[in-house]
Amino acid sequence: WSAVYAGEEAAVQFFTSWKDLMVSTIPADRLLVYSVQEGWEPLARLVGVDMPEEPFPQINDGYTVSMMVAGLYYILVIVLPSILVAGVCSKSVRFRNTAVRIAGLCCRTPVHKLRAWGKNSSS
Repeated sequence: WSAVYAGEEAAVQFFTSWKDLMVSTIPADRLLVYSVQEGWEPLARLVGVDMPEEPFPQINDGYTVSMMVAGLYYILVIVLPSILVAGVCSKSVRFRNTAVRIAGLCCRTPVHKLRAWGKNSSS
């Protein structure tokens, strides 16, 4: 990892020298310099099996990665805090009353309406 932390130029130089070492060391019939854009064919040929019928997985493309990041963000920022708040609210009258006051200040909703919510949501 020191090459990565040293910066992009050092990381590229390290990778290039490592790749050159592998190409010069490993016999050509046992070496596969592979890019995922090539799909199943080079992998199946190297290990001597038929190509799988299922399509090659495309989980590392830009769209999929951005959707995974967005989903994780949604879970961390909205879902987990909502579950936590719902759990705490259902167990603690004091917390619920404080939350009602804070919501009233933030939303400028009349407190009597929020107090009614606090009473109606008790378990």
